[in-house]
Amino acid sequence: MQIYEFAGISVLLVLLSFLVGILFQGIQRKLVARFQHRIGPPVFQPLYDILKLLSKETIIPRSSVKPVFVIAPFVALAAMVTAVLLVPVAGITFWGFTGDVIVLLYVFVLASIGIIVGASASGSPFSAVGASREITLLISLKLPLSIAVLSAAFIAKSFSIGAIAQNNTYLLLVGALAYFLCMLGELGRAPFHVSEAETEIVEGVYTEYSGRLLAAYKIAESFRFYALPMLFAALFLPIPDIGAPGMLVLQLGFAFIAVVVSAVVEAVSARFKIQHVSGFYLKGVLALALIQMAIALLVPKAV
Repeated sequence: MQIYEFAGISVLLVLLSFLVGILFQGIQRKLVARFQHRIGPPVFQPLYDILKLLSKETIIPRSSVKPVFVIAPFVALAAMVTAVLLVPVAGITFWGFTGDVIVLLYVFVLASIGIIVGASASGSPFSAVGASREITLLISLKLPLSIAVLSAAFIAKSFSIGAIAQNNTYLLLVGALAYFLCMLGELGRAPFHVSEAETEIVEGVYTEYSGRLLAAYKIAESFRFYALPMLFAALFLPIPDIGAPGMLVLQLGFAFIAVVVSAVVEAVSARFKIQHVSGFYLKGVLALALIQMAIALLVPKAV
C-alpha cells in the first residue's frame, strides 16, 4: 500500500508540475508581449499547442536515422520528469536520497543531449546548425550552473537536495546570480535562444519534428519551466520553515518572480551570436560561479 501511495504522489506531482510549468511559460510569453506593446497569446497557449500537436500526424524525414530520431524526444522528456521529482517542494524532496543533487545535474545534461541527438539524427542542415549551437551551450552553460549548485552543497555540507534547501544563507547571493543567468540559457529565452533562432535557422533543433514527437519536446520544455525556477527558489532564496503550505506559497512566489524577471530580460534583449553566448558563460558567469565556490570553501572555515 505504501508503494502505491508513493507512486500516486509522484504522478500527482508530475501532473501539477506540468500545469505550473505551462502556467509559468504562458505568463512569461504574455509578459514579453505586453512589455513590447503586443497583446500576445493566451496564457494557456503552450497547453493548446501541445494538445494540438498530440492530435497531428507525425512525419519522419526520409533522411533521418529513424530509431534515434524517434527515441530522442522521449529521452529528453524522461530526463525532465526525473528532474521534476528531484526538485524540493516546500522543503520536501519526494525522491530524495544522498547524492541526489549530482543526479539532478546529470539529468539536466541528459535532457540537452536528448535534444542534440534528435536534431543530429534528423538529417536537416537547419537542425545540424541548431545541434552544434546546443552543444556549445551545453559546454558553456552547464559548467557554471553545476558549480553554482555544488557551492550550495558545500555550504550545506551535504549532497542531498533536501538538506541544501534547508540551509538557505546570505553566502549564496553570488551563486544565485550565476544560477539565474544560467537558467535564462536553459529555458532558451532571449538573448540566449540561439539553438532555435526562428528568424535565422527556422526552428533549429526542432525543424524536422512534428506531431507527438514535437509534443514530447514541448512537454519537456514545460517541465523545464517548472524545475529550474522552483530549484532556484529552493536552493538560493530564503524560505523560512513556516509549515509546508506557507513554504510552498513562498517557493512558488519566488519562482514566479524569477519568471517575471526573465520576461523583462527577454523583452529588452536582442539575440546574442553563439560566440557571444559562449564567451558570456565561460567568462562572466563562470567567474561568478567560481567566486561563489571560493566563498563556499573559505568563508565557513573562517566563521
